[in-house]
Amino acid sequence: METKQKKEHKNIRRLAMKALVDIHRDKKYANIVLPQYMMQERLEDLDRRFFTELVYGVVRRKNYLDAVIVHFTKKPVKKLSPFVLEILRLGVYQLLYMDKVPSSAAVNESVKLAKKVAPGTDRFVNAVLRNVDRQREDIGVDALATSEAERISYIYNQPLWLVRLWIEQRGLEETIDLCEWFNETPLLTARVNTLRISRHDLLEELSQANWVVEPSHMIPDAIIIKSHKGQLQEAKWVQEGLMTFMDEASMAVAYVVQPKGHMRILDTCAAPG
Repeated sequence: METKQKKEHKNIRRLAMKALVDIHRDKKYANIVLPQYMMQERLEDLDRRFFTELVYGVVRRKNYLDAVIVHFTKKPVKKLSPFVLEILRLGVYQLLYMDKVPSSAAVNESVKLAKKVAPGTDRFVNAVLRNVDRQREDIGVDALATSEAERISYIYNQPLWLVRLWIEQRGLEETIDLCEWFNETPLLTARVNTLRISRHDLLEELSQANWVVEPSHMIPDAIIIKSHKGQLQEAKWVQEGLMTFMDEASMAVAYVVQPKGHMRILDTCAAPG
């Protein structure tokens, strides 16, 4: 008699917590940490989207999330353990920004996670998150910010010292413009390995695989990826070395330098890194 292997349930919130500890405590790059976790855990599409939303959501809103946590805990975030801090950040983010996640689930799953990874802190986590849920109408950015610089820092998630410096040097209006520019979602671009395949042929292959792609108008050997199928790092074109993910500014350096055949050039920021 055949037995069906039970599908392993993955705790996406716990994975998100671990990834955030890597990013905030261990100073690792989010754009490197996320693909590593997704490949290691082989997350399916729905789990991958939830995981990405949780991690990037907390990273992008960290300043304001921390202000909320400080408001209710009455202590600096540095006084909290890294694991409890990330559990609270995740819980607050779900309560305030993820409408599709019921408040009860945001609180209860956070409490369960606290019991597992930080025994003895579950009541503390429960109390903080329930207070956030009850008082969410009273903890907006304007209510928590004590200055215009702090308000901008919360909204755009820029370091407070940097916002103050920009206001001093450039004024309020240009500071806000800078913050908005930095918060724009960058294009996903890749450099084509033209020693192996032409840009035209790669675009054709990707289009046939139901990717939405287009040529870059700035860089002759770059493509812009608007949507894709599956995990990027596992795509056969990446595995075969036909393309490498890189932004247009990084690719532009080679055209500015204009290397000649007799030159020896040391690229100290060479990719893949």
